[in-house]
Amino acid sequence: MSRGADASGIVIVGAGMAGLSAARRLSDLGLRATVVDPSPWFEWLPNIHELLSGRKTPASLRLDRQALLAAMGHRLLAQRVTGIDLSAQRLHLGEQEELPYDRLLLACGGVDHDRGVEGVAGHALPFKSVDDCYAIGSRLARLMASGRPVSVVIVGGGVEGIEALGEILRCYRQHAGLHVTLLEGGPRLMGQAPAVLDEMLRERLAGQPVTIRCATRVAAVTATGVRLAAEAPAQAESVAGAQLAADMVIWTGGVRAPDWVARSPLAGADGWATVTPTLQSPASARVWVCGDVGNLPGVRGKQASDALAAGVLAASNLAASFQGQKQGRGRRRRQQSFRASPTPQLLTLGDLDDWLVTPDQVIAGPALGELKEAIYQFYMARLDRSRRWRALPGVAARLGGYGWLQWQALLTAPGGLLQPGRWMLRRRRAEGGASLHKNRYEQGHKEKT
Repeated sequence: MSRGADASGIVIVGAGMAGLSAARRLSDLGLRATVVDPSPWFEWLPNIHELLSGRKTPASLRLDRQALLAAMGHRLLAQRVTGIDLSAQRLHLGEQEELPYDRLLLACGGVDHDRGVEGVAGHALPFKSVDDCYAIGSRLARLMASGRPVSVVIVGGGVEGIEALGEILRCYRQHAGLHVTLLEGGPRLMGQAPAVLDEMLRERLAGQPVTIRCATRVAAVTATGVRLAAEAPAQAESVAGAQLAADMVIWTGGVRAPDWVARSPLAGADGWATVTPTLQSPASARVWVCGDVGNLPGVRGKQASDALAAGVLAASNLAASFQGQKQGRGRRRRQQSFRASPTPQLLTLGDLDDWLVTPDQVIAGPALGELKEAIYQFYMARLDRSRRWRALPGVAARLGGYGWLQWQALLTAPGGLLQPGRWMLRRRRAEGGASLHKNRYEQGHKEKT
């Protein structure tokens, strides 16, 4: 069975950050699209780790996709894409349905990557969505309420693993029986960041109920913990076949491309969609790529800022292809190239510390957590801006919950917000240079930890 696309023939696959950014740009240009995404919710993923400690609720991180897209003039099709026929310009939806397109904008994200490790699907908890992290937070709360010792293993020492660890410590580090083991397959934590960040993380985690094991890979996840794999003797911190007992295993092992993309002509050798500098697919001039599913030019990691910028550019270039078609071949409008922005990365470790990470230096300080909160508040309000009066309850809930936590902190420890250490920043260069204001910064942090 074939479904009809919008009259323009534009289809967007994925309504995450890149997809909604592209949809808004198309709307501004007077174009309408059919947007395909199986979930009814847009989720602000950079802050889902806060669900583990209860600082965020599922409702505060979600917006109604149907309402957002309808306000832009687009149609949401709540289906999952399972394949593509580039020659026929059709998407496969489920087993029997098809959706034709004239122009396709691929804005979907990756899916959880189990790295071929046995037992991940059955015994580990994923960390990719609001539902995932809410489930982790709920299970943690039940375990902590049991009154017995609790052992948690986090697999993956990247952003997700570090921020999950921070929220667990924020909420439960005073629990006498808690112990968290952080496993990372590479030689250090946050492997794509400057090496000095690994040092700073270890400094901040000293004295916490945490064991860090790098150069350690997992062979299997079981009902009772994880079994470690063999590694080269010079790097290994593990013994082949050794078992780590755990009441909970949190899997933050990264993402891979969806199967339907990886097996299509859109994909490169690594399974991700390849793109030209103008974000078009080399496999088809009728396809643009702007989501995490694509290997965007100049992008090393997958950050929200790159997804938002790529969504705008891909939509602009798609719209330009219509204008070129109307004006005639000789007057076709030139498409613009994507330039990755040098946006720093914000990393939080619960209430222990926060970092602003650039390629050549790392800046630390608890005030940076306020910056991450401000970014969340700004973008959620901006996305939900089409009908402001309908957005007010969501804004009030987001600000109200956060505001209550701030007032609670002020009432229980009035001097806390005025501590110099809370607002002092420390900088270390990638070469491992000395930190600035280190003594005052460390003094201000002792009371927190």
